Amino acid sequence: MNARDCANMFQFYAQDSDRFTGDRDLDLVRELNPELQSFAAWLAKHKTSSKRQPTDVLQA
Repeated sequence: MNARDCANMFQFYAQDSDRFTGDRDLDLVRELNPELQSFAAWLAKHKTSSKRQPTDVLQA
């Protein structure tokens, strides 16, 4: 997977999260992984670790 593929994946997750999460039992997922974060929470935590800003990737 290259950077563009990752950007497209995260863009899909961000823009179409209702459809993406609608197919999953999030209560079960959270039970299996209590450290599960929303995309917004993950992005806020990791935004300083990237040389590029996340918005740069989504617009590329």
